[in-house]
Amino acid sequence: MPWAIRVPLLPDESIASWLARVALTQGCDPLSLTGSIWPKWRVWTIDIDRGIPSERLRILSEVSGESAHALAAAGLRDVAETICSKPLNAKLVWPWILAIGSRNRRRHGGLQYCSVCLASDATPYFRRHWRLAWHTTCSIHGTALRDRCHACGAPLEPHRLSAEDTHLATCARCRADLRDAPRGAFSLEAAAFQKVADETIQRRGGSFGGLQLSAGEWFNTARFLTRAVRQAGGRGGSRLADALRLVGGSIYGEASPASGLPLELLAVEERASLLGAIHVLIKKGPLELDRALRMSGLSLRSIHAGQAVPNCIIDVFYPLPARRSRTIGRREKRDSAPKPQHVVMAAWARLQRKILAKDLG
Repeated sequence: MPWAIRVPLLPDESIASWLARVALTQGCDPLSLTGSIWPKWRVWTIDIDRGIPSERLRILSEVSGESAHALAAAGLRDVAETICSKPLNAKLVWPWILAIGSRNRRRHGGLQYCSVCLASDATPYFRRHWRLAWHTTCSIHGTALRDRCHACGAPLEPHRLSAEDTHLATCARCRADLRDAPRGAFSLEAAAFQKVADETIQRRGGSFGGLQLSAGEWFNTARFLTRAVRQAGGRGGSRLADALRLVGGSIYGEASPASGLPLELLAVEERASLLGAIHVLIKKGPLELDRALRMSGLSLRSIHAGQAVPNCIIDVFYPLPARRSRTIGRREKRDSAPKPQHVVMAAWARLQRKILAKDLG
């Protein structure tokens, strides 16, 4: 049967936000609502924003009064398919889409918010673009996005709210009002990258220097550069770091140490630091990068480290020597030497994630 109260989708609202908001409007918790729609489907154990199977989408459309097309458009698949040139794998992290890290109904992260947006909403809700990994700033209110409760530090889990909660801007763990979170300073460079990335999605293409690329090629190139910048940040005195500075880019790791986690699992502050670092590289383009690499005497192996080189810059990298010449002599034993900081930080980040997963389980 159709719901007693129809709750329309709001502009740019994610499907997960809408379902949780519908539940509170109907006077029940999200788990009870989805259990009545799909009795045998544990929908909150997966990332529903990544898509709903067609038959289940049809059922949802019938009870809600919303068209199946509008409901599908509230998901993330269309953006992910624009970005990714390969078929999307339901079991893997999607490139540039924040991963929620589900463990049963508990989450590790993956959802961001602007407290000013939530405070200005007549009915608070979560935007679809807050799930995009390149979004670190609210372009409307000029404040950094948050991915944790400002009061207790818990990840956002609106699907775990209860019927007594009156709105989505509530922390499911401590019940703090997310609208009270103070504004945070944001990175101008990360905000500039965000603007360019959004325009690339809208136009289905973007510029790398003066080179025009499809949206998929542009994001693939940006991803390659993030790996190069992270690699340079782990070795601040390396030739790669020197080359990137010659182009005018900052080095990720100088202000914020690299954790070793994929981009889609990084905290918002780390993503802002990383994406801000590659903004200048994207703007300058392959010719400036080529000049800096040659001046630094880099080898091909030291740059791509086994990752596929995007076609648009393959001509920049492959003329470089395969490897730098080595001074012949006895290799020093380093087994007893202290591990580099970036190696320690990466191991620490993985350990913290394992501990969090155990605590949430």
